[in-house]
Amino acid sequence: MSDPTTTVDTSPKDRLTALAKRSIRSVTNAGAGRGKGLSRRAQAAQLSAHEELIDEITLTVEALEQAIDSLRRDHAGRLNVIGQHLAVTVERADRTDASIAETNRSIEATRDHLAAISNHLDGLSADLNKTWQQVLSGEKRFDPIEAFQPWAKAEIGFATTRLDELAARLDQLDQGSAATKLLNQQADEMGGRLDEVAYRVLVIEDELNAAPYVANREFIFTHDDGQEVLGFDTDVPMSPDELYVAFENLFRGDVAEIADRQRGYLDLLPADGVIADLGCGRGEMLGLLREAGHDAIGVDLDEGMVAECRRQDFNVELADAISWLENQPEHSLAAVFSAQFIEHIPPPELERLFRATARALRPGGVMIAETVNPHSTRAAKAFWVDLTHQHPIYPEVVVALARLTGFGTGRIVFPHGSGAFRQDLVSQGEYALVATTVPQPLVSAGQDRGTESADDALEADSHIDADD
Repeated sequence: MSDPTTTVDTSPKDRLTALAKRSIRSVTNAGAGRGKGLSRRAQAAQLSAHEELIDEITLTVEALEQAIDSLRRDHAGRLNVIGQHLAVTVERADRTDASIAETNRSIEATRDHLAAISNHLDGLSADLNKTWQQVLSGEKRFDPIEAFQPWAKAEIGFATTRLDELAARLDQLDQGSAATKLLNQQADEMGGRLDEVAYRVLVIEDELNAAPYVANREFIFTHDDGQEVLGFDTDVPMSPDELYVAFENLFRGDVAEIADRQRGYLDLLPADGVIADLGCGRGEMLGLLREAGHDAIGVDLDEGMVAECRRQDFNVELADAISWLENQPEHSLAAVFSAQFIEHIPPPELERLFRATARALRPGGVMIAETVNPHSTRAAKAFWVDLTHQHPIYPEVVVALARLTGFGTGRIVFPHGSGAFRQDLVSQGEYALVATTVPQPLVSAGQDRGTESADDALEADSHIDADD
């Protein structure tokens, strides 16, 4: 039968106690077997001392168990706190992921809306081009698209609101995270795109709302009810001779301003020889030519304009410009200048004008023809202010006319442009053709070719590239 002290117990205290008692009994039994020298009293005292030792061991074990239980409780509490922190972190991560996903959706929606705005602008540009083609073909007059303004403002307002919402959401995210940096970069890109769209809308709106230039506001006055009125009220009639001069003064600008705008053309003219100013008007260029010491003559069909020029002692003739050119000796002129003139010529007569000019110019002579630039919406809109205008002429057409009528070189210049051709082509209100005749007399060219006639030489020379 086994000793009850050897029974396995899961309690560390019980196991230590049983082990101590078994050791004491073994020692006691061994002492008793070796001899009977100890009295029962001594043995009892020895046994009592061992039992006290066992009690101390038991108390020590209990203290250890209490310490272990305290450690277990403290560890469990810390594990619970760590678990709570992990749960909060996971919850925040989920919210952040959801916020990033929502922000990405907002970015995509805003990008789609900006694309829609761009498509609207492209559509508007196509409509404007179509409208101008109808205007130029005579199907209808130019009519500003007034409904475009509220639409454009509403589109910009909506896009701005969406961008503000996106910026507010971005501020809620951690600025140091990679996702936030990416979103900030996308927001900046969309902001730049929005600024570009807004600028394009403002430019188009400004061009559509452009009003004709008027030298003074005498036709705009305040009515008795306090409202502005466009009109006039006078008892002084205007004579027919004064009509076109007054019209020029009102809508073209004063003489000093126009002369200053034409001054740059002096550098393009030859230093010697006779220079003709076709449609000389009030004589702005004639005054500049006289100051520069050129031999100049003006031609105009309006009696009032001719009278104004003669009042200033300019050499001027009252005549039709094309007929006048055709009556000039061949190769007799050094240059032919005109400003805001060729748009008054009926289209069938334009080729006749160019051929008459090429004939009258000496070899290497210069033709300068300034006119309204229909590529500029603002200028094309104001084109019809002058009732004597026939048709806006695109610079491509003018270059082709010069090429086909015998000129040796041809260039389009923008006298007040930036020098960037693509930009000036759509922004400048006026352009000028600068063309020169072939440098050698046409007769000599025919003789140098042996059996070729002068007409054959003219046809061959007219094939010189306008860009050469």
